[in-house]
Amino acid sequence: MVFFRNLLRDILSQIKRNVRWKKPSPAARWRHVEMLWLSTGIILLSFALTVVNGDRVAFRFLPQLLIPESCVSKSWFGTTCPGCGLTRSFVYMAEGNFSLAWNMNRVGWILAIAVLVQIPYRIMVLLQSRFLPSPLFCWWFGNLLIILLVANWIATLL
Repeated sequence: MVFFRNLLRDILSQIKRNVRWKKPSPAARWRHVEMLWLSTGIILLSFALTVVNGDRVAFRFLPQLLIPESCVSKSWFGTTCPGCGLTRSFVYMAEGNFSLAWNMNRVGWILAIAVLVQIPYRIMVLLQSRFLPSPLFCWWFGNLLIILLVANWIATLL
């Protein structure tokens, strides 16, 4: 317990030290623009898609035209991957059906929040806001999402 408390204290002190903001390079700025468009697209697609027969996804206005499987692991090897069910989870959340979203992927709601947060975060970076999280926080948050996805996948395999 003391170890985790000290680790958290060290991480928070690092974050406080790294709060200095600098203007992003043109390449980094372009990356923020790409992530803003990608996040916006994911959110819009979540509302434009619908789940058909519980395991396939189609556009709401063309439910008979199913979108092809996007999971290479599932289509090639017949096994799930850590991200399996995320698309359906996002779609169910957009429809307001949180229990089915949870059943598709238990980490889906966390990733949906992470995608939603990307939009104001990327806009703030592009507008040169001074109140941004440090790169260390972003690194920890990204790795935490990956760990949660893998842990959820392992839990579904057991």
